[in-house]
Amino acid sequence: MKALQEALGPVAMVKFMQQYDMGYGDYTKEKQEQTDMSLGEIDMLLKNMDDH
Repeated sequence: MKALQEALGPVAMVKFMQQYDMGYGDYTKEKQEQTDMSLGEIDMLLKNMDDH
């Protein structure tokens, strides 16, 4: 925190801290679990969702 304040100044440090987000979840695991779908399959899926 001290290094940030010295490098950025107090106002920029606060702005930086407001934008900083650690995120959540496990991106790698979620990416591996995703199935590969063609655009046609996605289109059909969306159309089926509209019908319900």
